[in-house]
Amino acid sequence: VVYDGEVYGMKDRQFHLFEDLPGLVDVPMEVAVHGRDVPAGRLAAKGWRLVSALDVTSSHRSYLAYVTGSVAEFSVVKDVYRRFNVGWFSDRSAAYLAHGRPVVVQGNGVAAHLPTGEGLFEVNDVQEAAEAIERIARERARHAAAARRIAEEHLDTTVVLGRFLEELGVPAKGDTRGERR
Repeated sequence: VVYDGEVYGMKDRQFHLFEDLPGLVDVPMEVAVHGRDVPAGRLAAKGWRLVSALDVTSSHRSYLAYVTGSVAEFSVVKDVYRRFNVGWFSDRSAAYLAHGRPVVVQGNGVAAHLPTGEGLFEVNDVQEAAEAIERIARERARHAAAARRIAEEHLDTTVVLGRFLEELGVPAKGDTRGERR
């Protein structure tokens, strides 16, 4: 997207900042990608395992298997989200948390909306990402439990929908305060 002469890009404009991550951690790093412009050779040379994003997302079963087969998620954000610090958080990251898989996401303001530092990490550079990943690897059970707790306390549909309806002024079931007399 070009706005006012400024180019705002996608994840490829941010991912290169984290390309060296596999060499900084003692855990395997994998990226699910698709597209003719993916620099597969360069990523593989830096230690990334590459899988087909199409294969991973071809069915609910394959997607669930991928998420639950992962120790955690690492994700960069679209360039535009990073630059405008919008607090973006993906449904994929929510799925990881719900399945007790910690999330490490590139900084974009999410810490203003969700608790971070245990189970969910917002990082600004490759070194912070490596530190978060190593913390997860050292205390996997603790961060898995924290991830699940974040999902339950902040992302569960009853919590989110309840807040949404409250903001709209729609009373909860059994709540007569909003009824007209």
